[in-house]
Amino acid sequence: MDGSIDVKLVLQLLGMGVAIIASLVVAKQQIKVLSESVDSLSKKIADLTADIDVLQQKDSATQTSISTFRDILSPSNLEIRAREVEGLKSRTEERLNALRRDCDSLMHMHNNKHPLVESQKPTQTK
Repeated sequence: MDGSIDVKLVLQLLGMGVAIIASLVVAKQQIKVLSESVDSLSKKIADLTADIDVLQQKDSATQTSISTFRDILSPSNLEIRAREVEGLKSRTEERLNALRRDCDSLMHMHNNKHPLVESQKPTQTK
């Protein structure tokens, strides 16, 4: 066994080669599975990021609406609006009372009777 290679050594080397090739195939398969998992996770992360963006936009719109309502419903604005409404109501009531007086005046102008005008009276023939 000085410089010669016997069959036992060759078989051992072949067995080791087959084991290395088999482990390479298994490693390649595991790398493929892990790569698919990473791709799947990347897609899910992208979807979640898009969903977060949509939610942030909706939140921004909601915050703007809340701010607008807060301004509209602030005590100072409500007081101003109440005064404006009260002024309009007062002017409307005054105008309505004036119109009622005018209407009453017109209704009583002829004691609720409207005599015929001379040109509209029926002519009497004898």
